[in-house]
Amino acid sequence: MQQWWQNKYIWACGLLGSILMLLTPLIGVLNWPVYAPLKQMSVILTARDQPLRTLFVGYNLVATLLIVIFLWAWVQFCSYKRLTRQRQTVLNLLVGFIVLQILRWGFPLVGMAQLSSVTDRLNWYILLLLVGDALLAWLVGRIGQSYNANLQPSLTNMWRLSGGLMLIFTGALLIIQLLGWPFAGAFDELINFMLLWPIMYTSWDFIQKTWQ
Repeated sequence: MQQWWQNKYIWACGLLGSILMLLTPLIGVLNWPVYAPLKQMSVILTARDQPLRTLFVGYNLVATLLIVIFLWAWVQFCSYKRLTRQRQTVLNLLVGFIVLQILRWGFPLVGMAQLSSVTDRLNWYILLLLVGDALLAWLVGRIGQSYNANLQPSLTNMWRLSGGLMLIFTGALLIIQLLGWPFAGAFDELINFMLLWPIMYTSWDFIQKTWQ
């Protein structure tokens, strides 16, 4: 009997959700032209006094839900294949991803002025997000370690490389915030891309295997 997760449409949720999340800056510019994606971190779109907060929260909720479905299906796959180590690692990533999205989109912790000004340098909320990004980068790298490098070298290398680059970009963003340089948005998106790219890659890999 086929399980609910043994379906190409379920595996495609990771690919679709990641694409939607990567398009957040574009959606932001189209709906709120004063948004400067290279300068401002994307969390400004859901600041407590953002006029279109509901729109952006709803958009990212859909993207997050799709990715969560994919990661939970992956956990079930690991249980089915008795991949104990990988199951625990993916489950940890799932929990970490949900917590980070709640911090980024779920609560209006700060206002636009605190997120848009480069003269304020680093604030407690941005520091909290950076700590979350660093922990998630470590979990991304652990996913690569959970693969058998001899049997799945491309997936192993993809997750390891993405985790390492995500950690580097997180450190770079911290330095940029401390110096007050207006490039926080660019590095914020690089961090996000390094998180989502391996999810997209793995999602597509599962889709191909389902078609076979």
